[in-house]
Amino acid sequence: MKTTRILGTLFMAFILFLFSFSPSSSPTSPSFPSTLTEQIIRQILELEGKEVKISETYALLDVELKNNYTLALFRNAGYAIITNRSYILSEYSIDDSKIPFEDVLLDDVDLIYGGPSNYLYTRDRKDYFDADTQREVAFTPSMNQIEVNKRLVDGDSEEEEEPQAIQDPVFKPLVWTGIHESLFIRYNAGMWINNQDNYPIGNGMCGPISVAILLAYYQDNIDPSFVPSAVRTRGSLSPGSLVHLLGLHIGGAYTGTIGITIYYGFLSFMESYGIDQYQPKFTMFTTWDIVTQKVDQMRPIAVGLTTWLGGPESYGNHWVTVYAYAQNTEKKGYYKAIDNHGDYKARIKASWTVGAVWLDK
Repeated sequence: MKTTRILGTLFMAFILFLFSFSPSSSPTSPSFPSTLTEQIIRQILELEGKEVKISETYALLDVELKNNYTLALFRNAGYAIITNRSYILSEYSIDDSKIPFEDVLLDDVDLIYGGPSNYLYTRDRKDYFDADTQREVAFTPSMNQIEVNKRLVDGDSEEEEEPQAIQDPVFKPLVWTGIHESLFIRYNAGMWINNQDNYPIGNGMCGPISVAILLAYYQDNIDPSFVPSAVRTRGSLSPGSLVHLLGLHIGGAYTGTIGITIYYGFLSFMESYGIDQYQPKFTMFTTWDIVTQKVDQMRPIAVGLTTWLGGPESYGNHWVTVYAYAQNTEKKGYYKAIDNHGDYKARIKASWTVGAVWLDK
């Protein structure tokens, strides 16, 4: 009997031990900083006469990249963004309107809040993206906007009115210099595309295709004599035999990704058809100076990019035809290119690239 009581006592102690360490929250009833959530619930009740329940919260950085805001999602619909120290509601909604950062909330990124409609994100605090369009932008908060933000997060105002959030944009689109992308749509279908169906011999056709697009642009927009009419019809949506012939001169599969062989094959093609208005040129080094020079002259240029410089695995070692460039506020360079994979306005970082082939007098 005594043994039974001891066992029963031990069993109850074990059960209490388990319950004392059971989780205090779950996906359906999460745990949040109580003061923040209480402030949100109280303020929404005062403003809208509606009691909300919070399902999730996310940390937001301010325009100085400090953790000064919280985004709270309501269980049924709506959201609120509140300052972490002064408990000021910067914005909120209790209906089904789009939630800020909705498309990137589950991504491994830092979310940046610069006031209503100023929603950005970054992966490395060097490159910044518009959370709505997911396009790269220049992050450009002014000193005045930084001061407005400080007053809001600190709850500090020289006036009687409560401090307000930043109202003007803290970012702007990258400004592109160069040829308009619409002039390259014609080279973005059919045999202009480097894939297994079109070119089963291998992926090395990116070099011949990128040079073919360059030449076709010259033929269509500068001088029709850059490509013989027997090779390609001016203004055609098809490359005719231009890609095939350049591939033969360059060397076909695999050699078509090597800058020096692309250059010599390009030169051989031009000489074989007596095209001598311009001469092919080549560099095996960084590309920014020559790309900006040629693009400023409204001339496209074939550029190589590689994974060992950070280029996307989907490209591998690849060649594209660049026709525009831009810089962000930190002077990092970007190119707009037709990538012969089906994107005629691909954005690539200049830092991914090495080697270029172009035409010069």
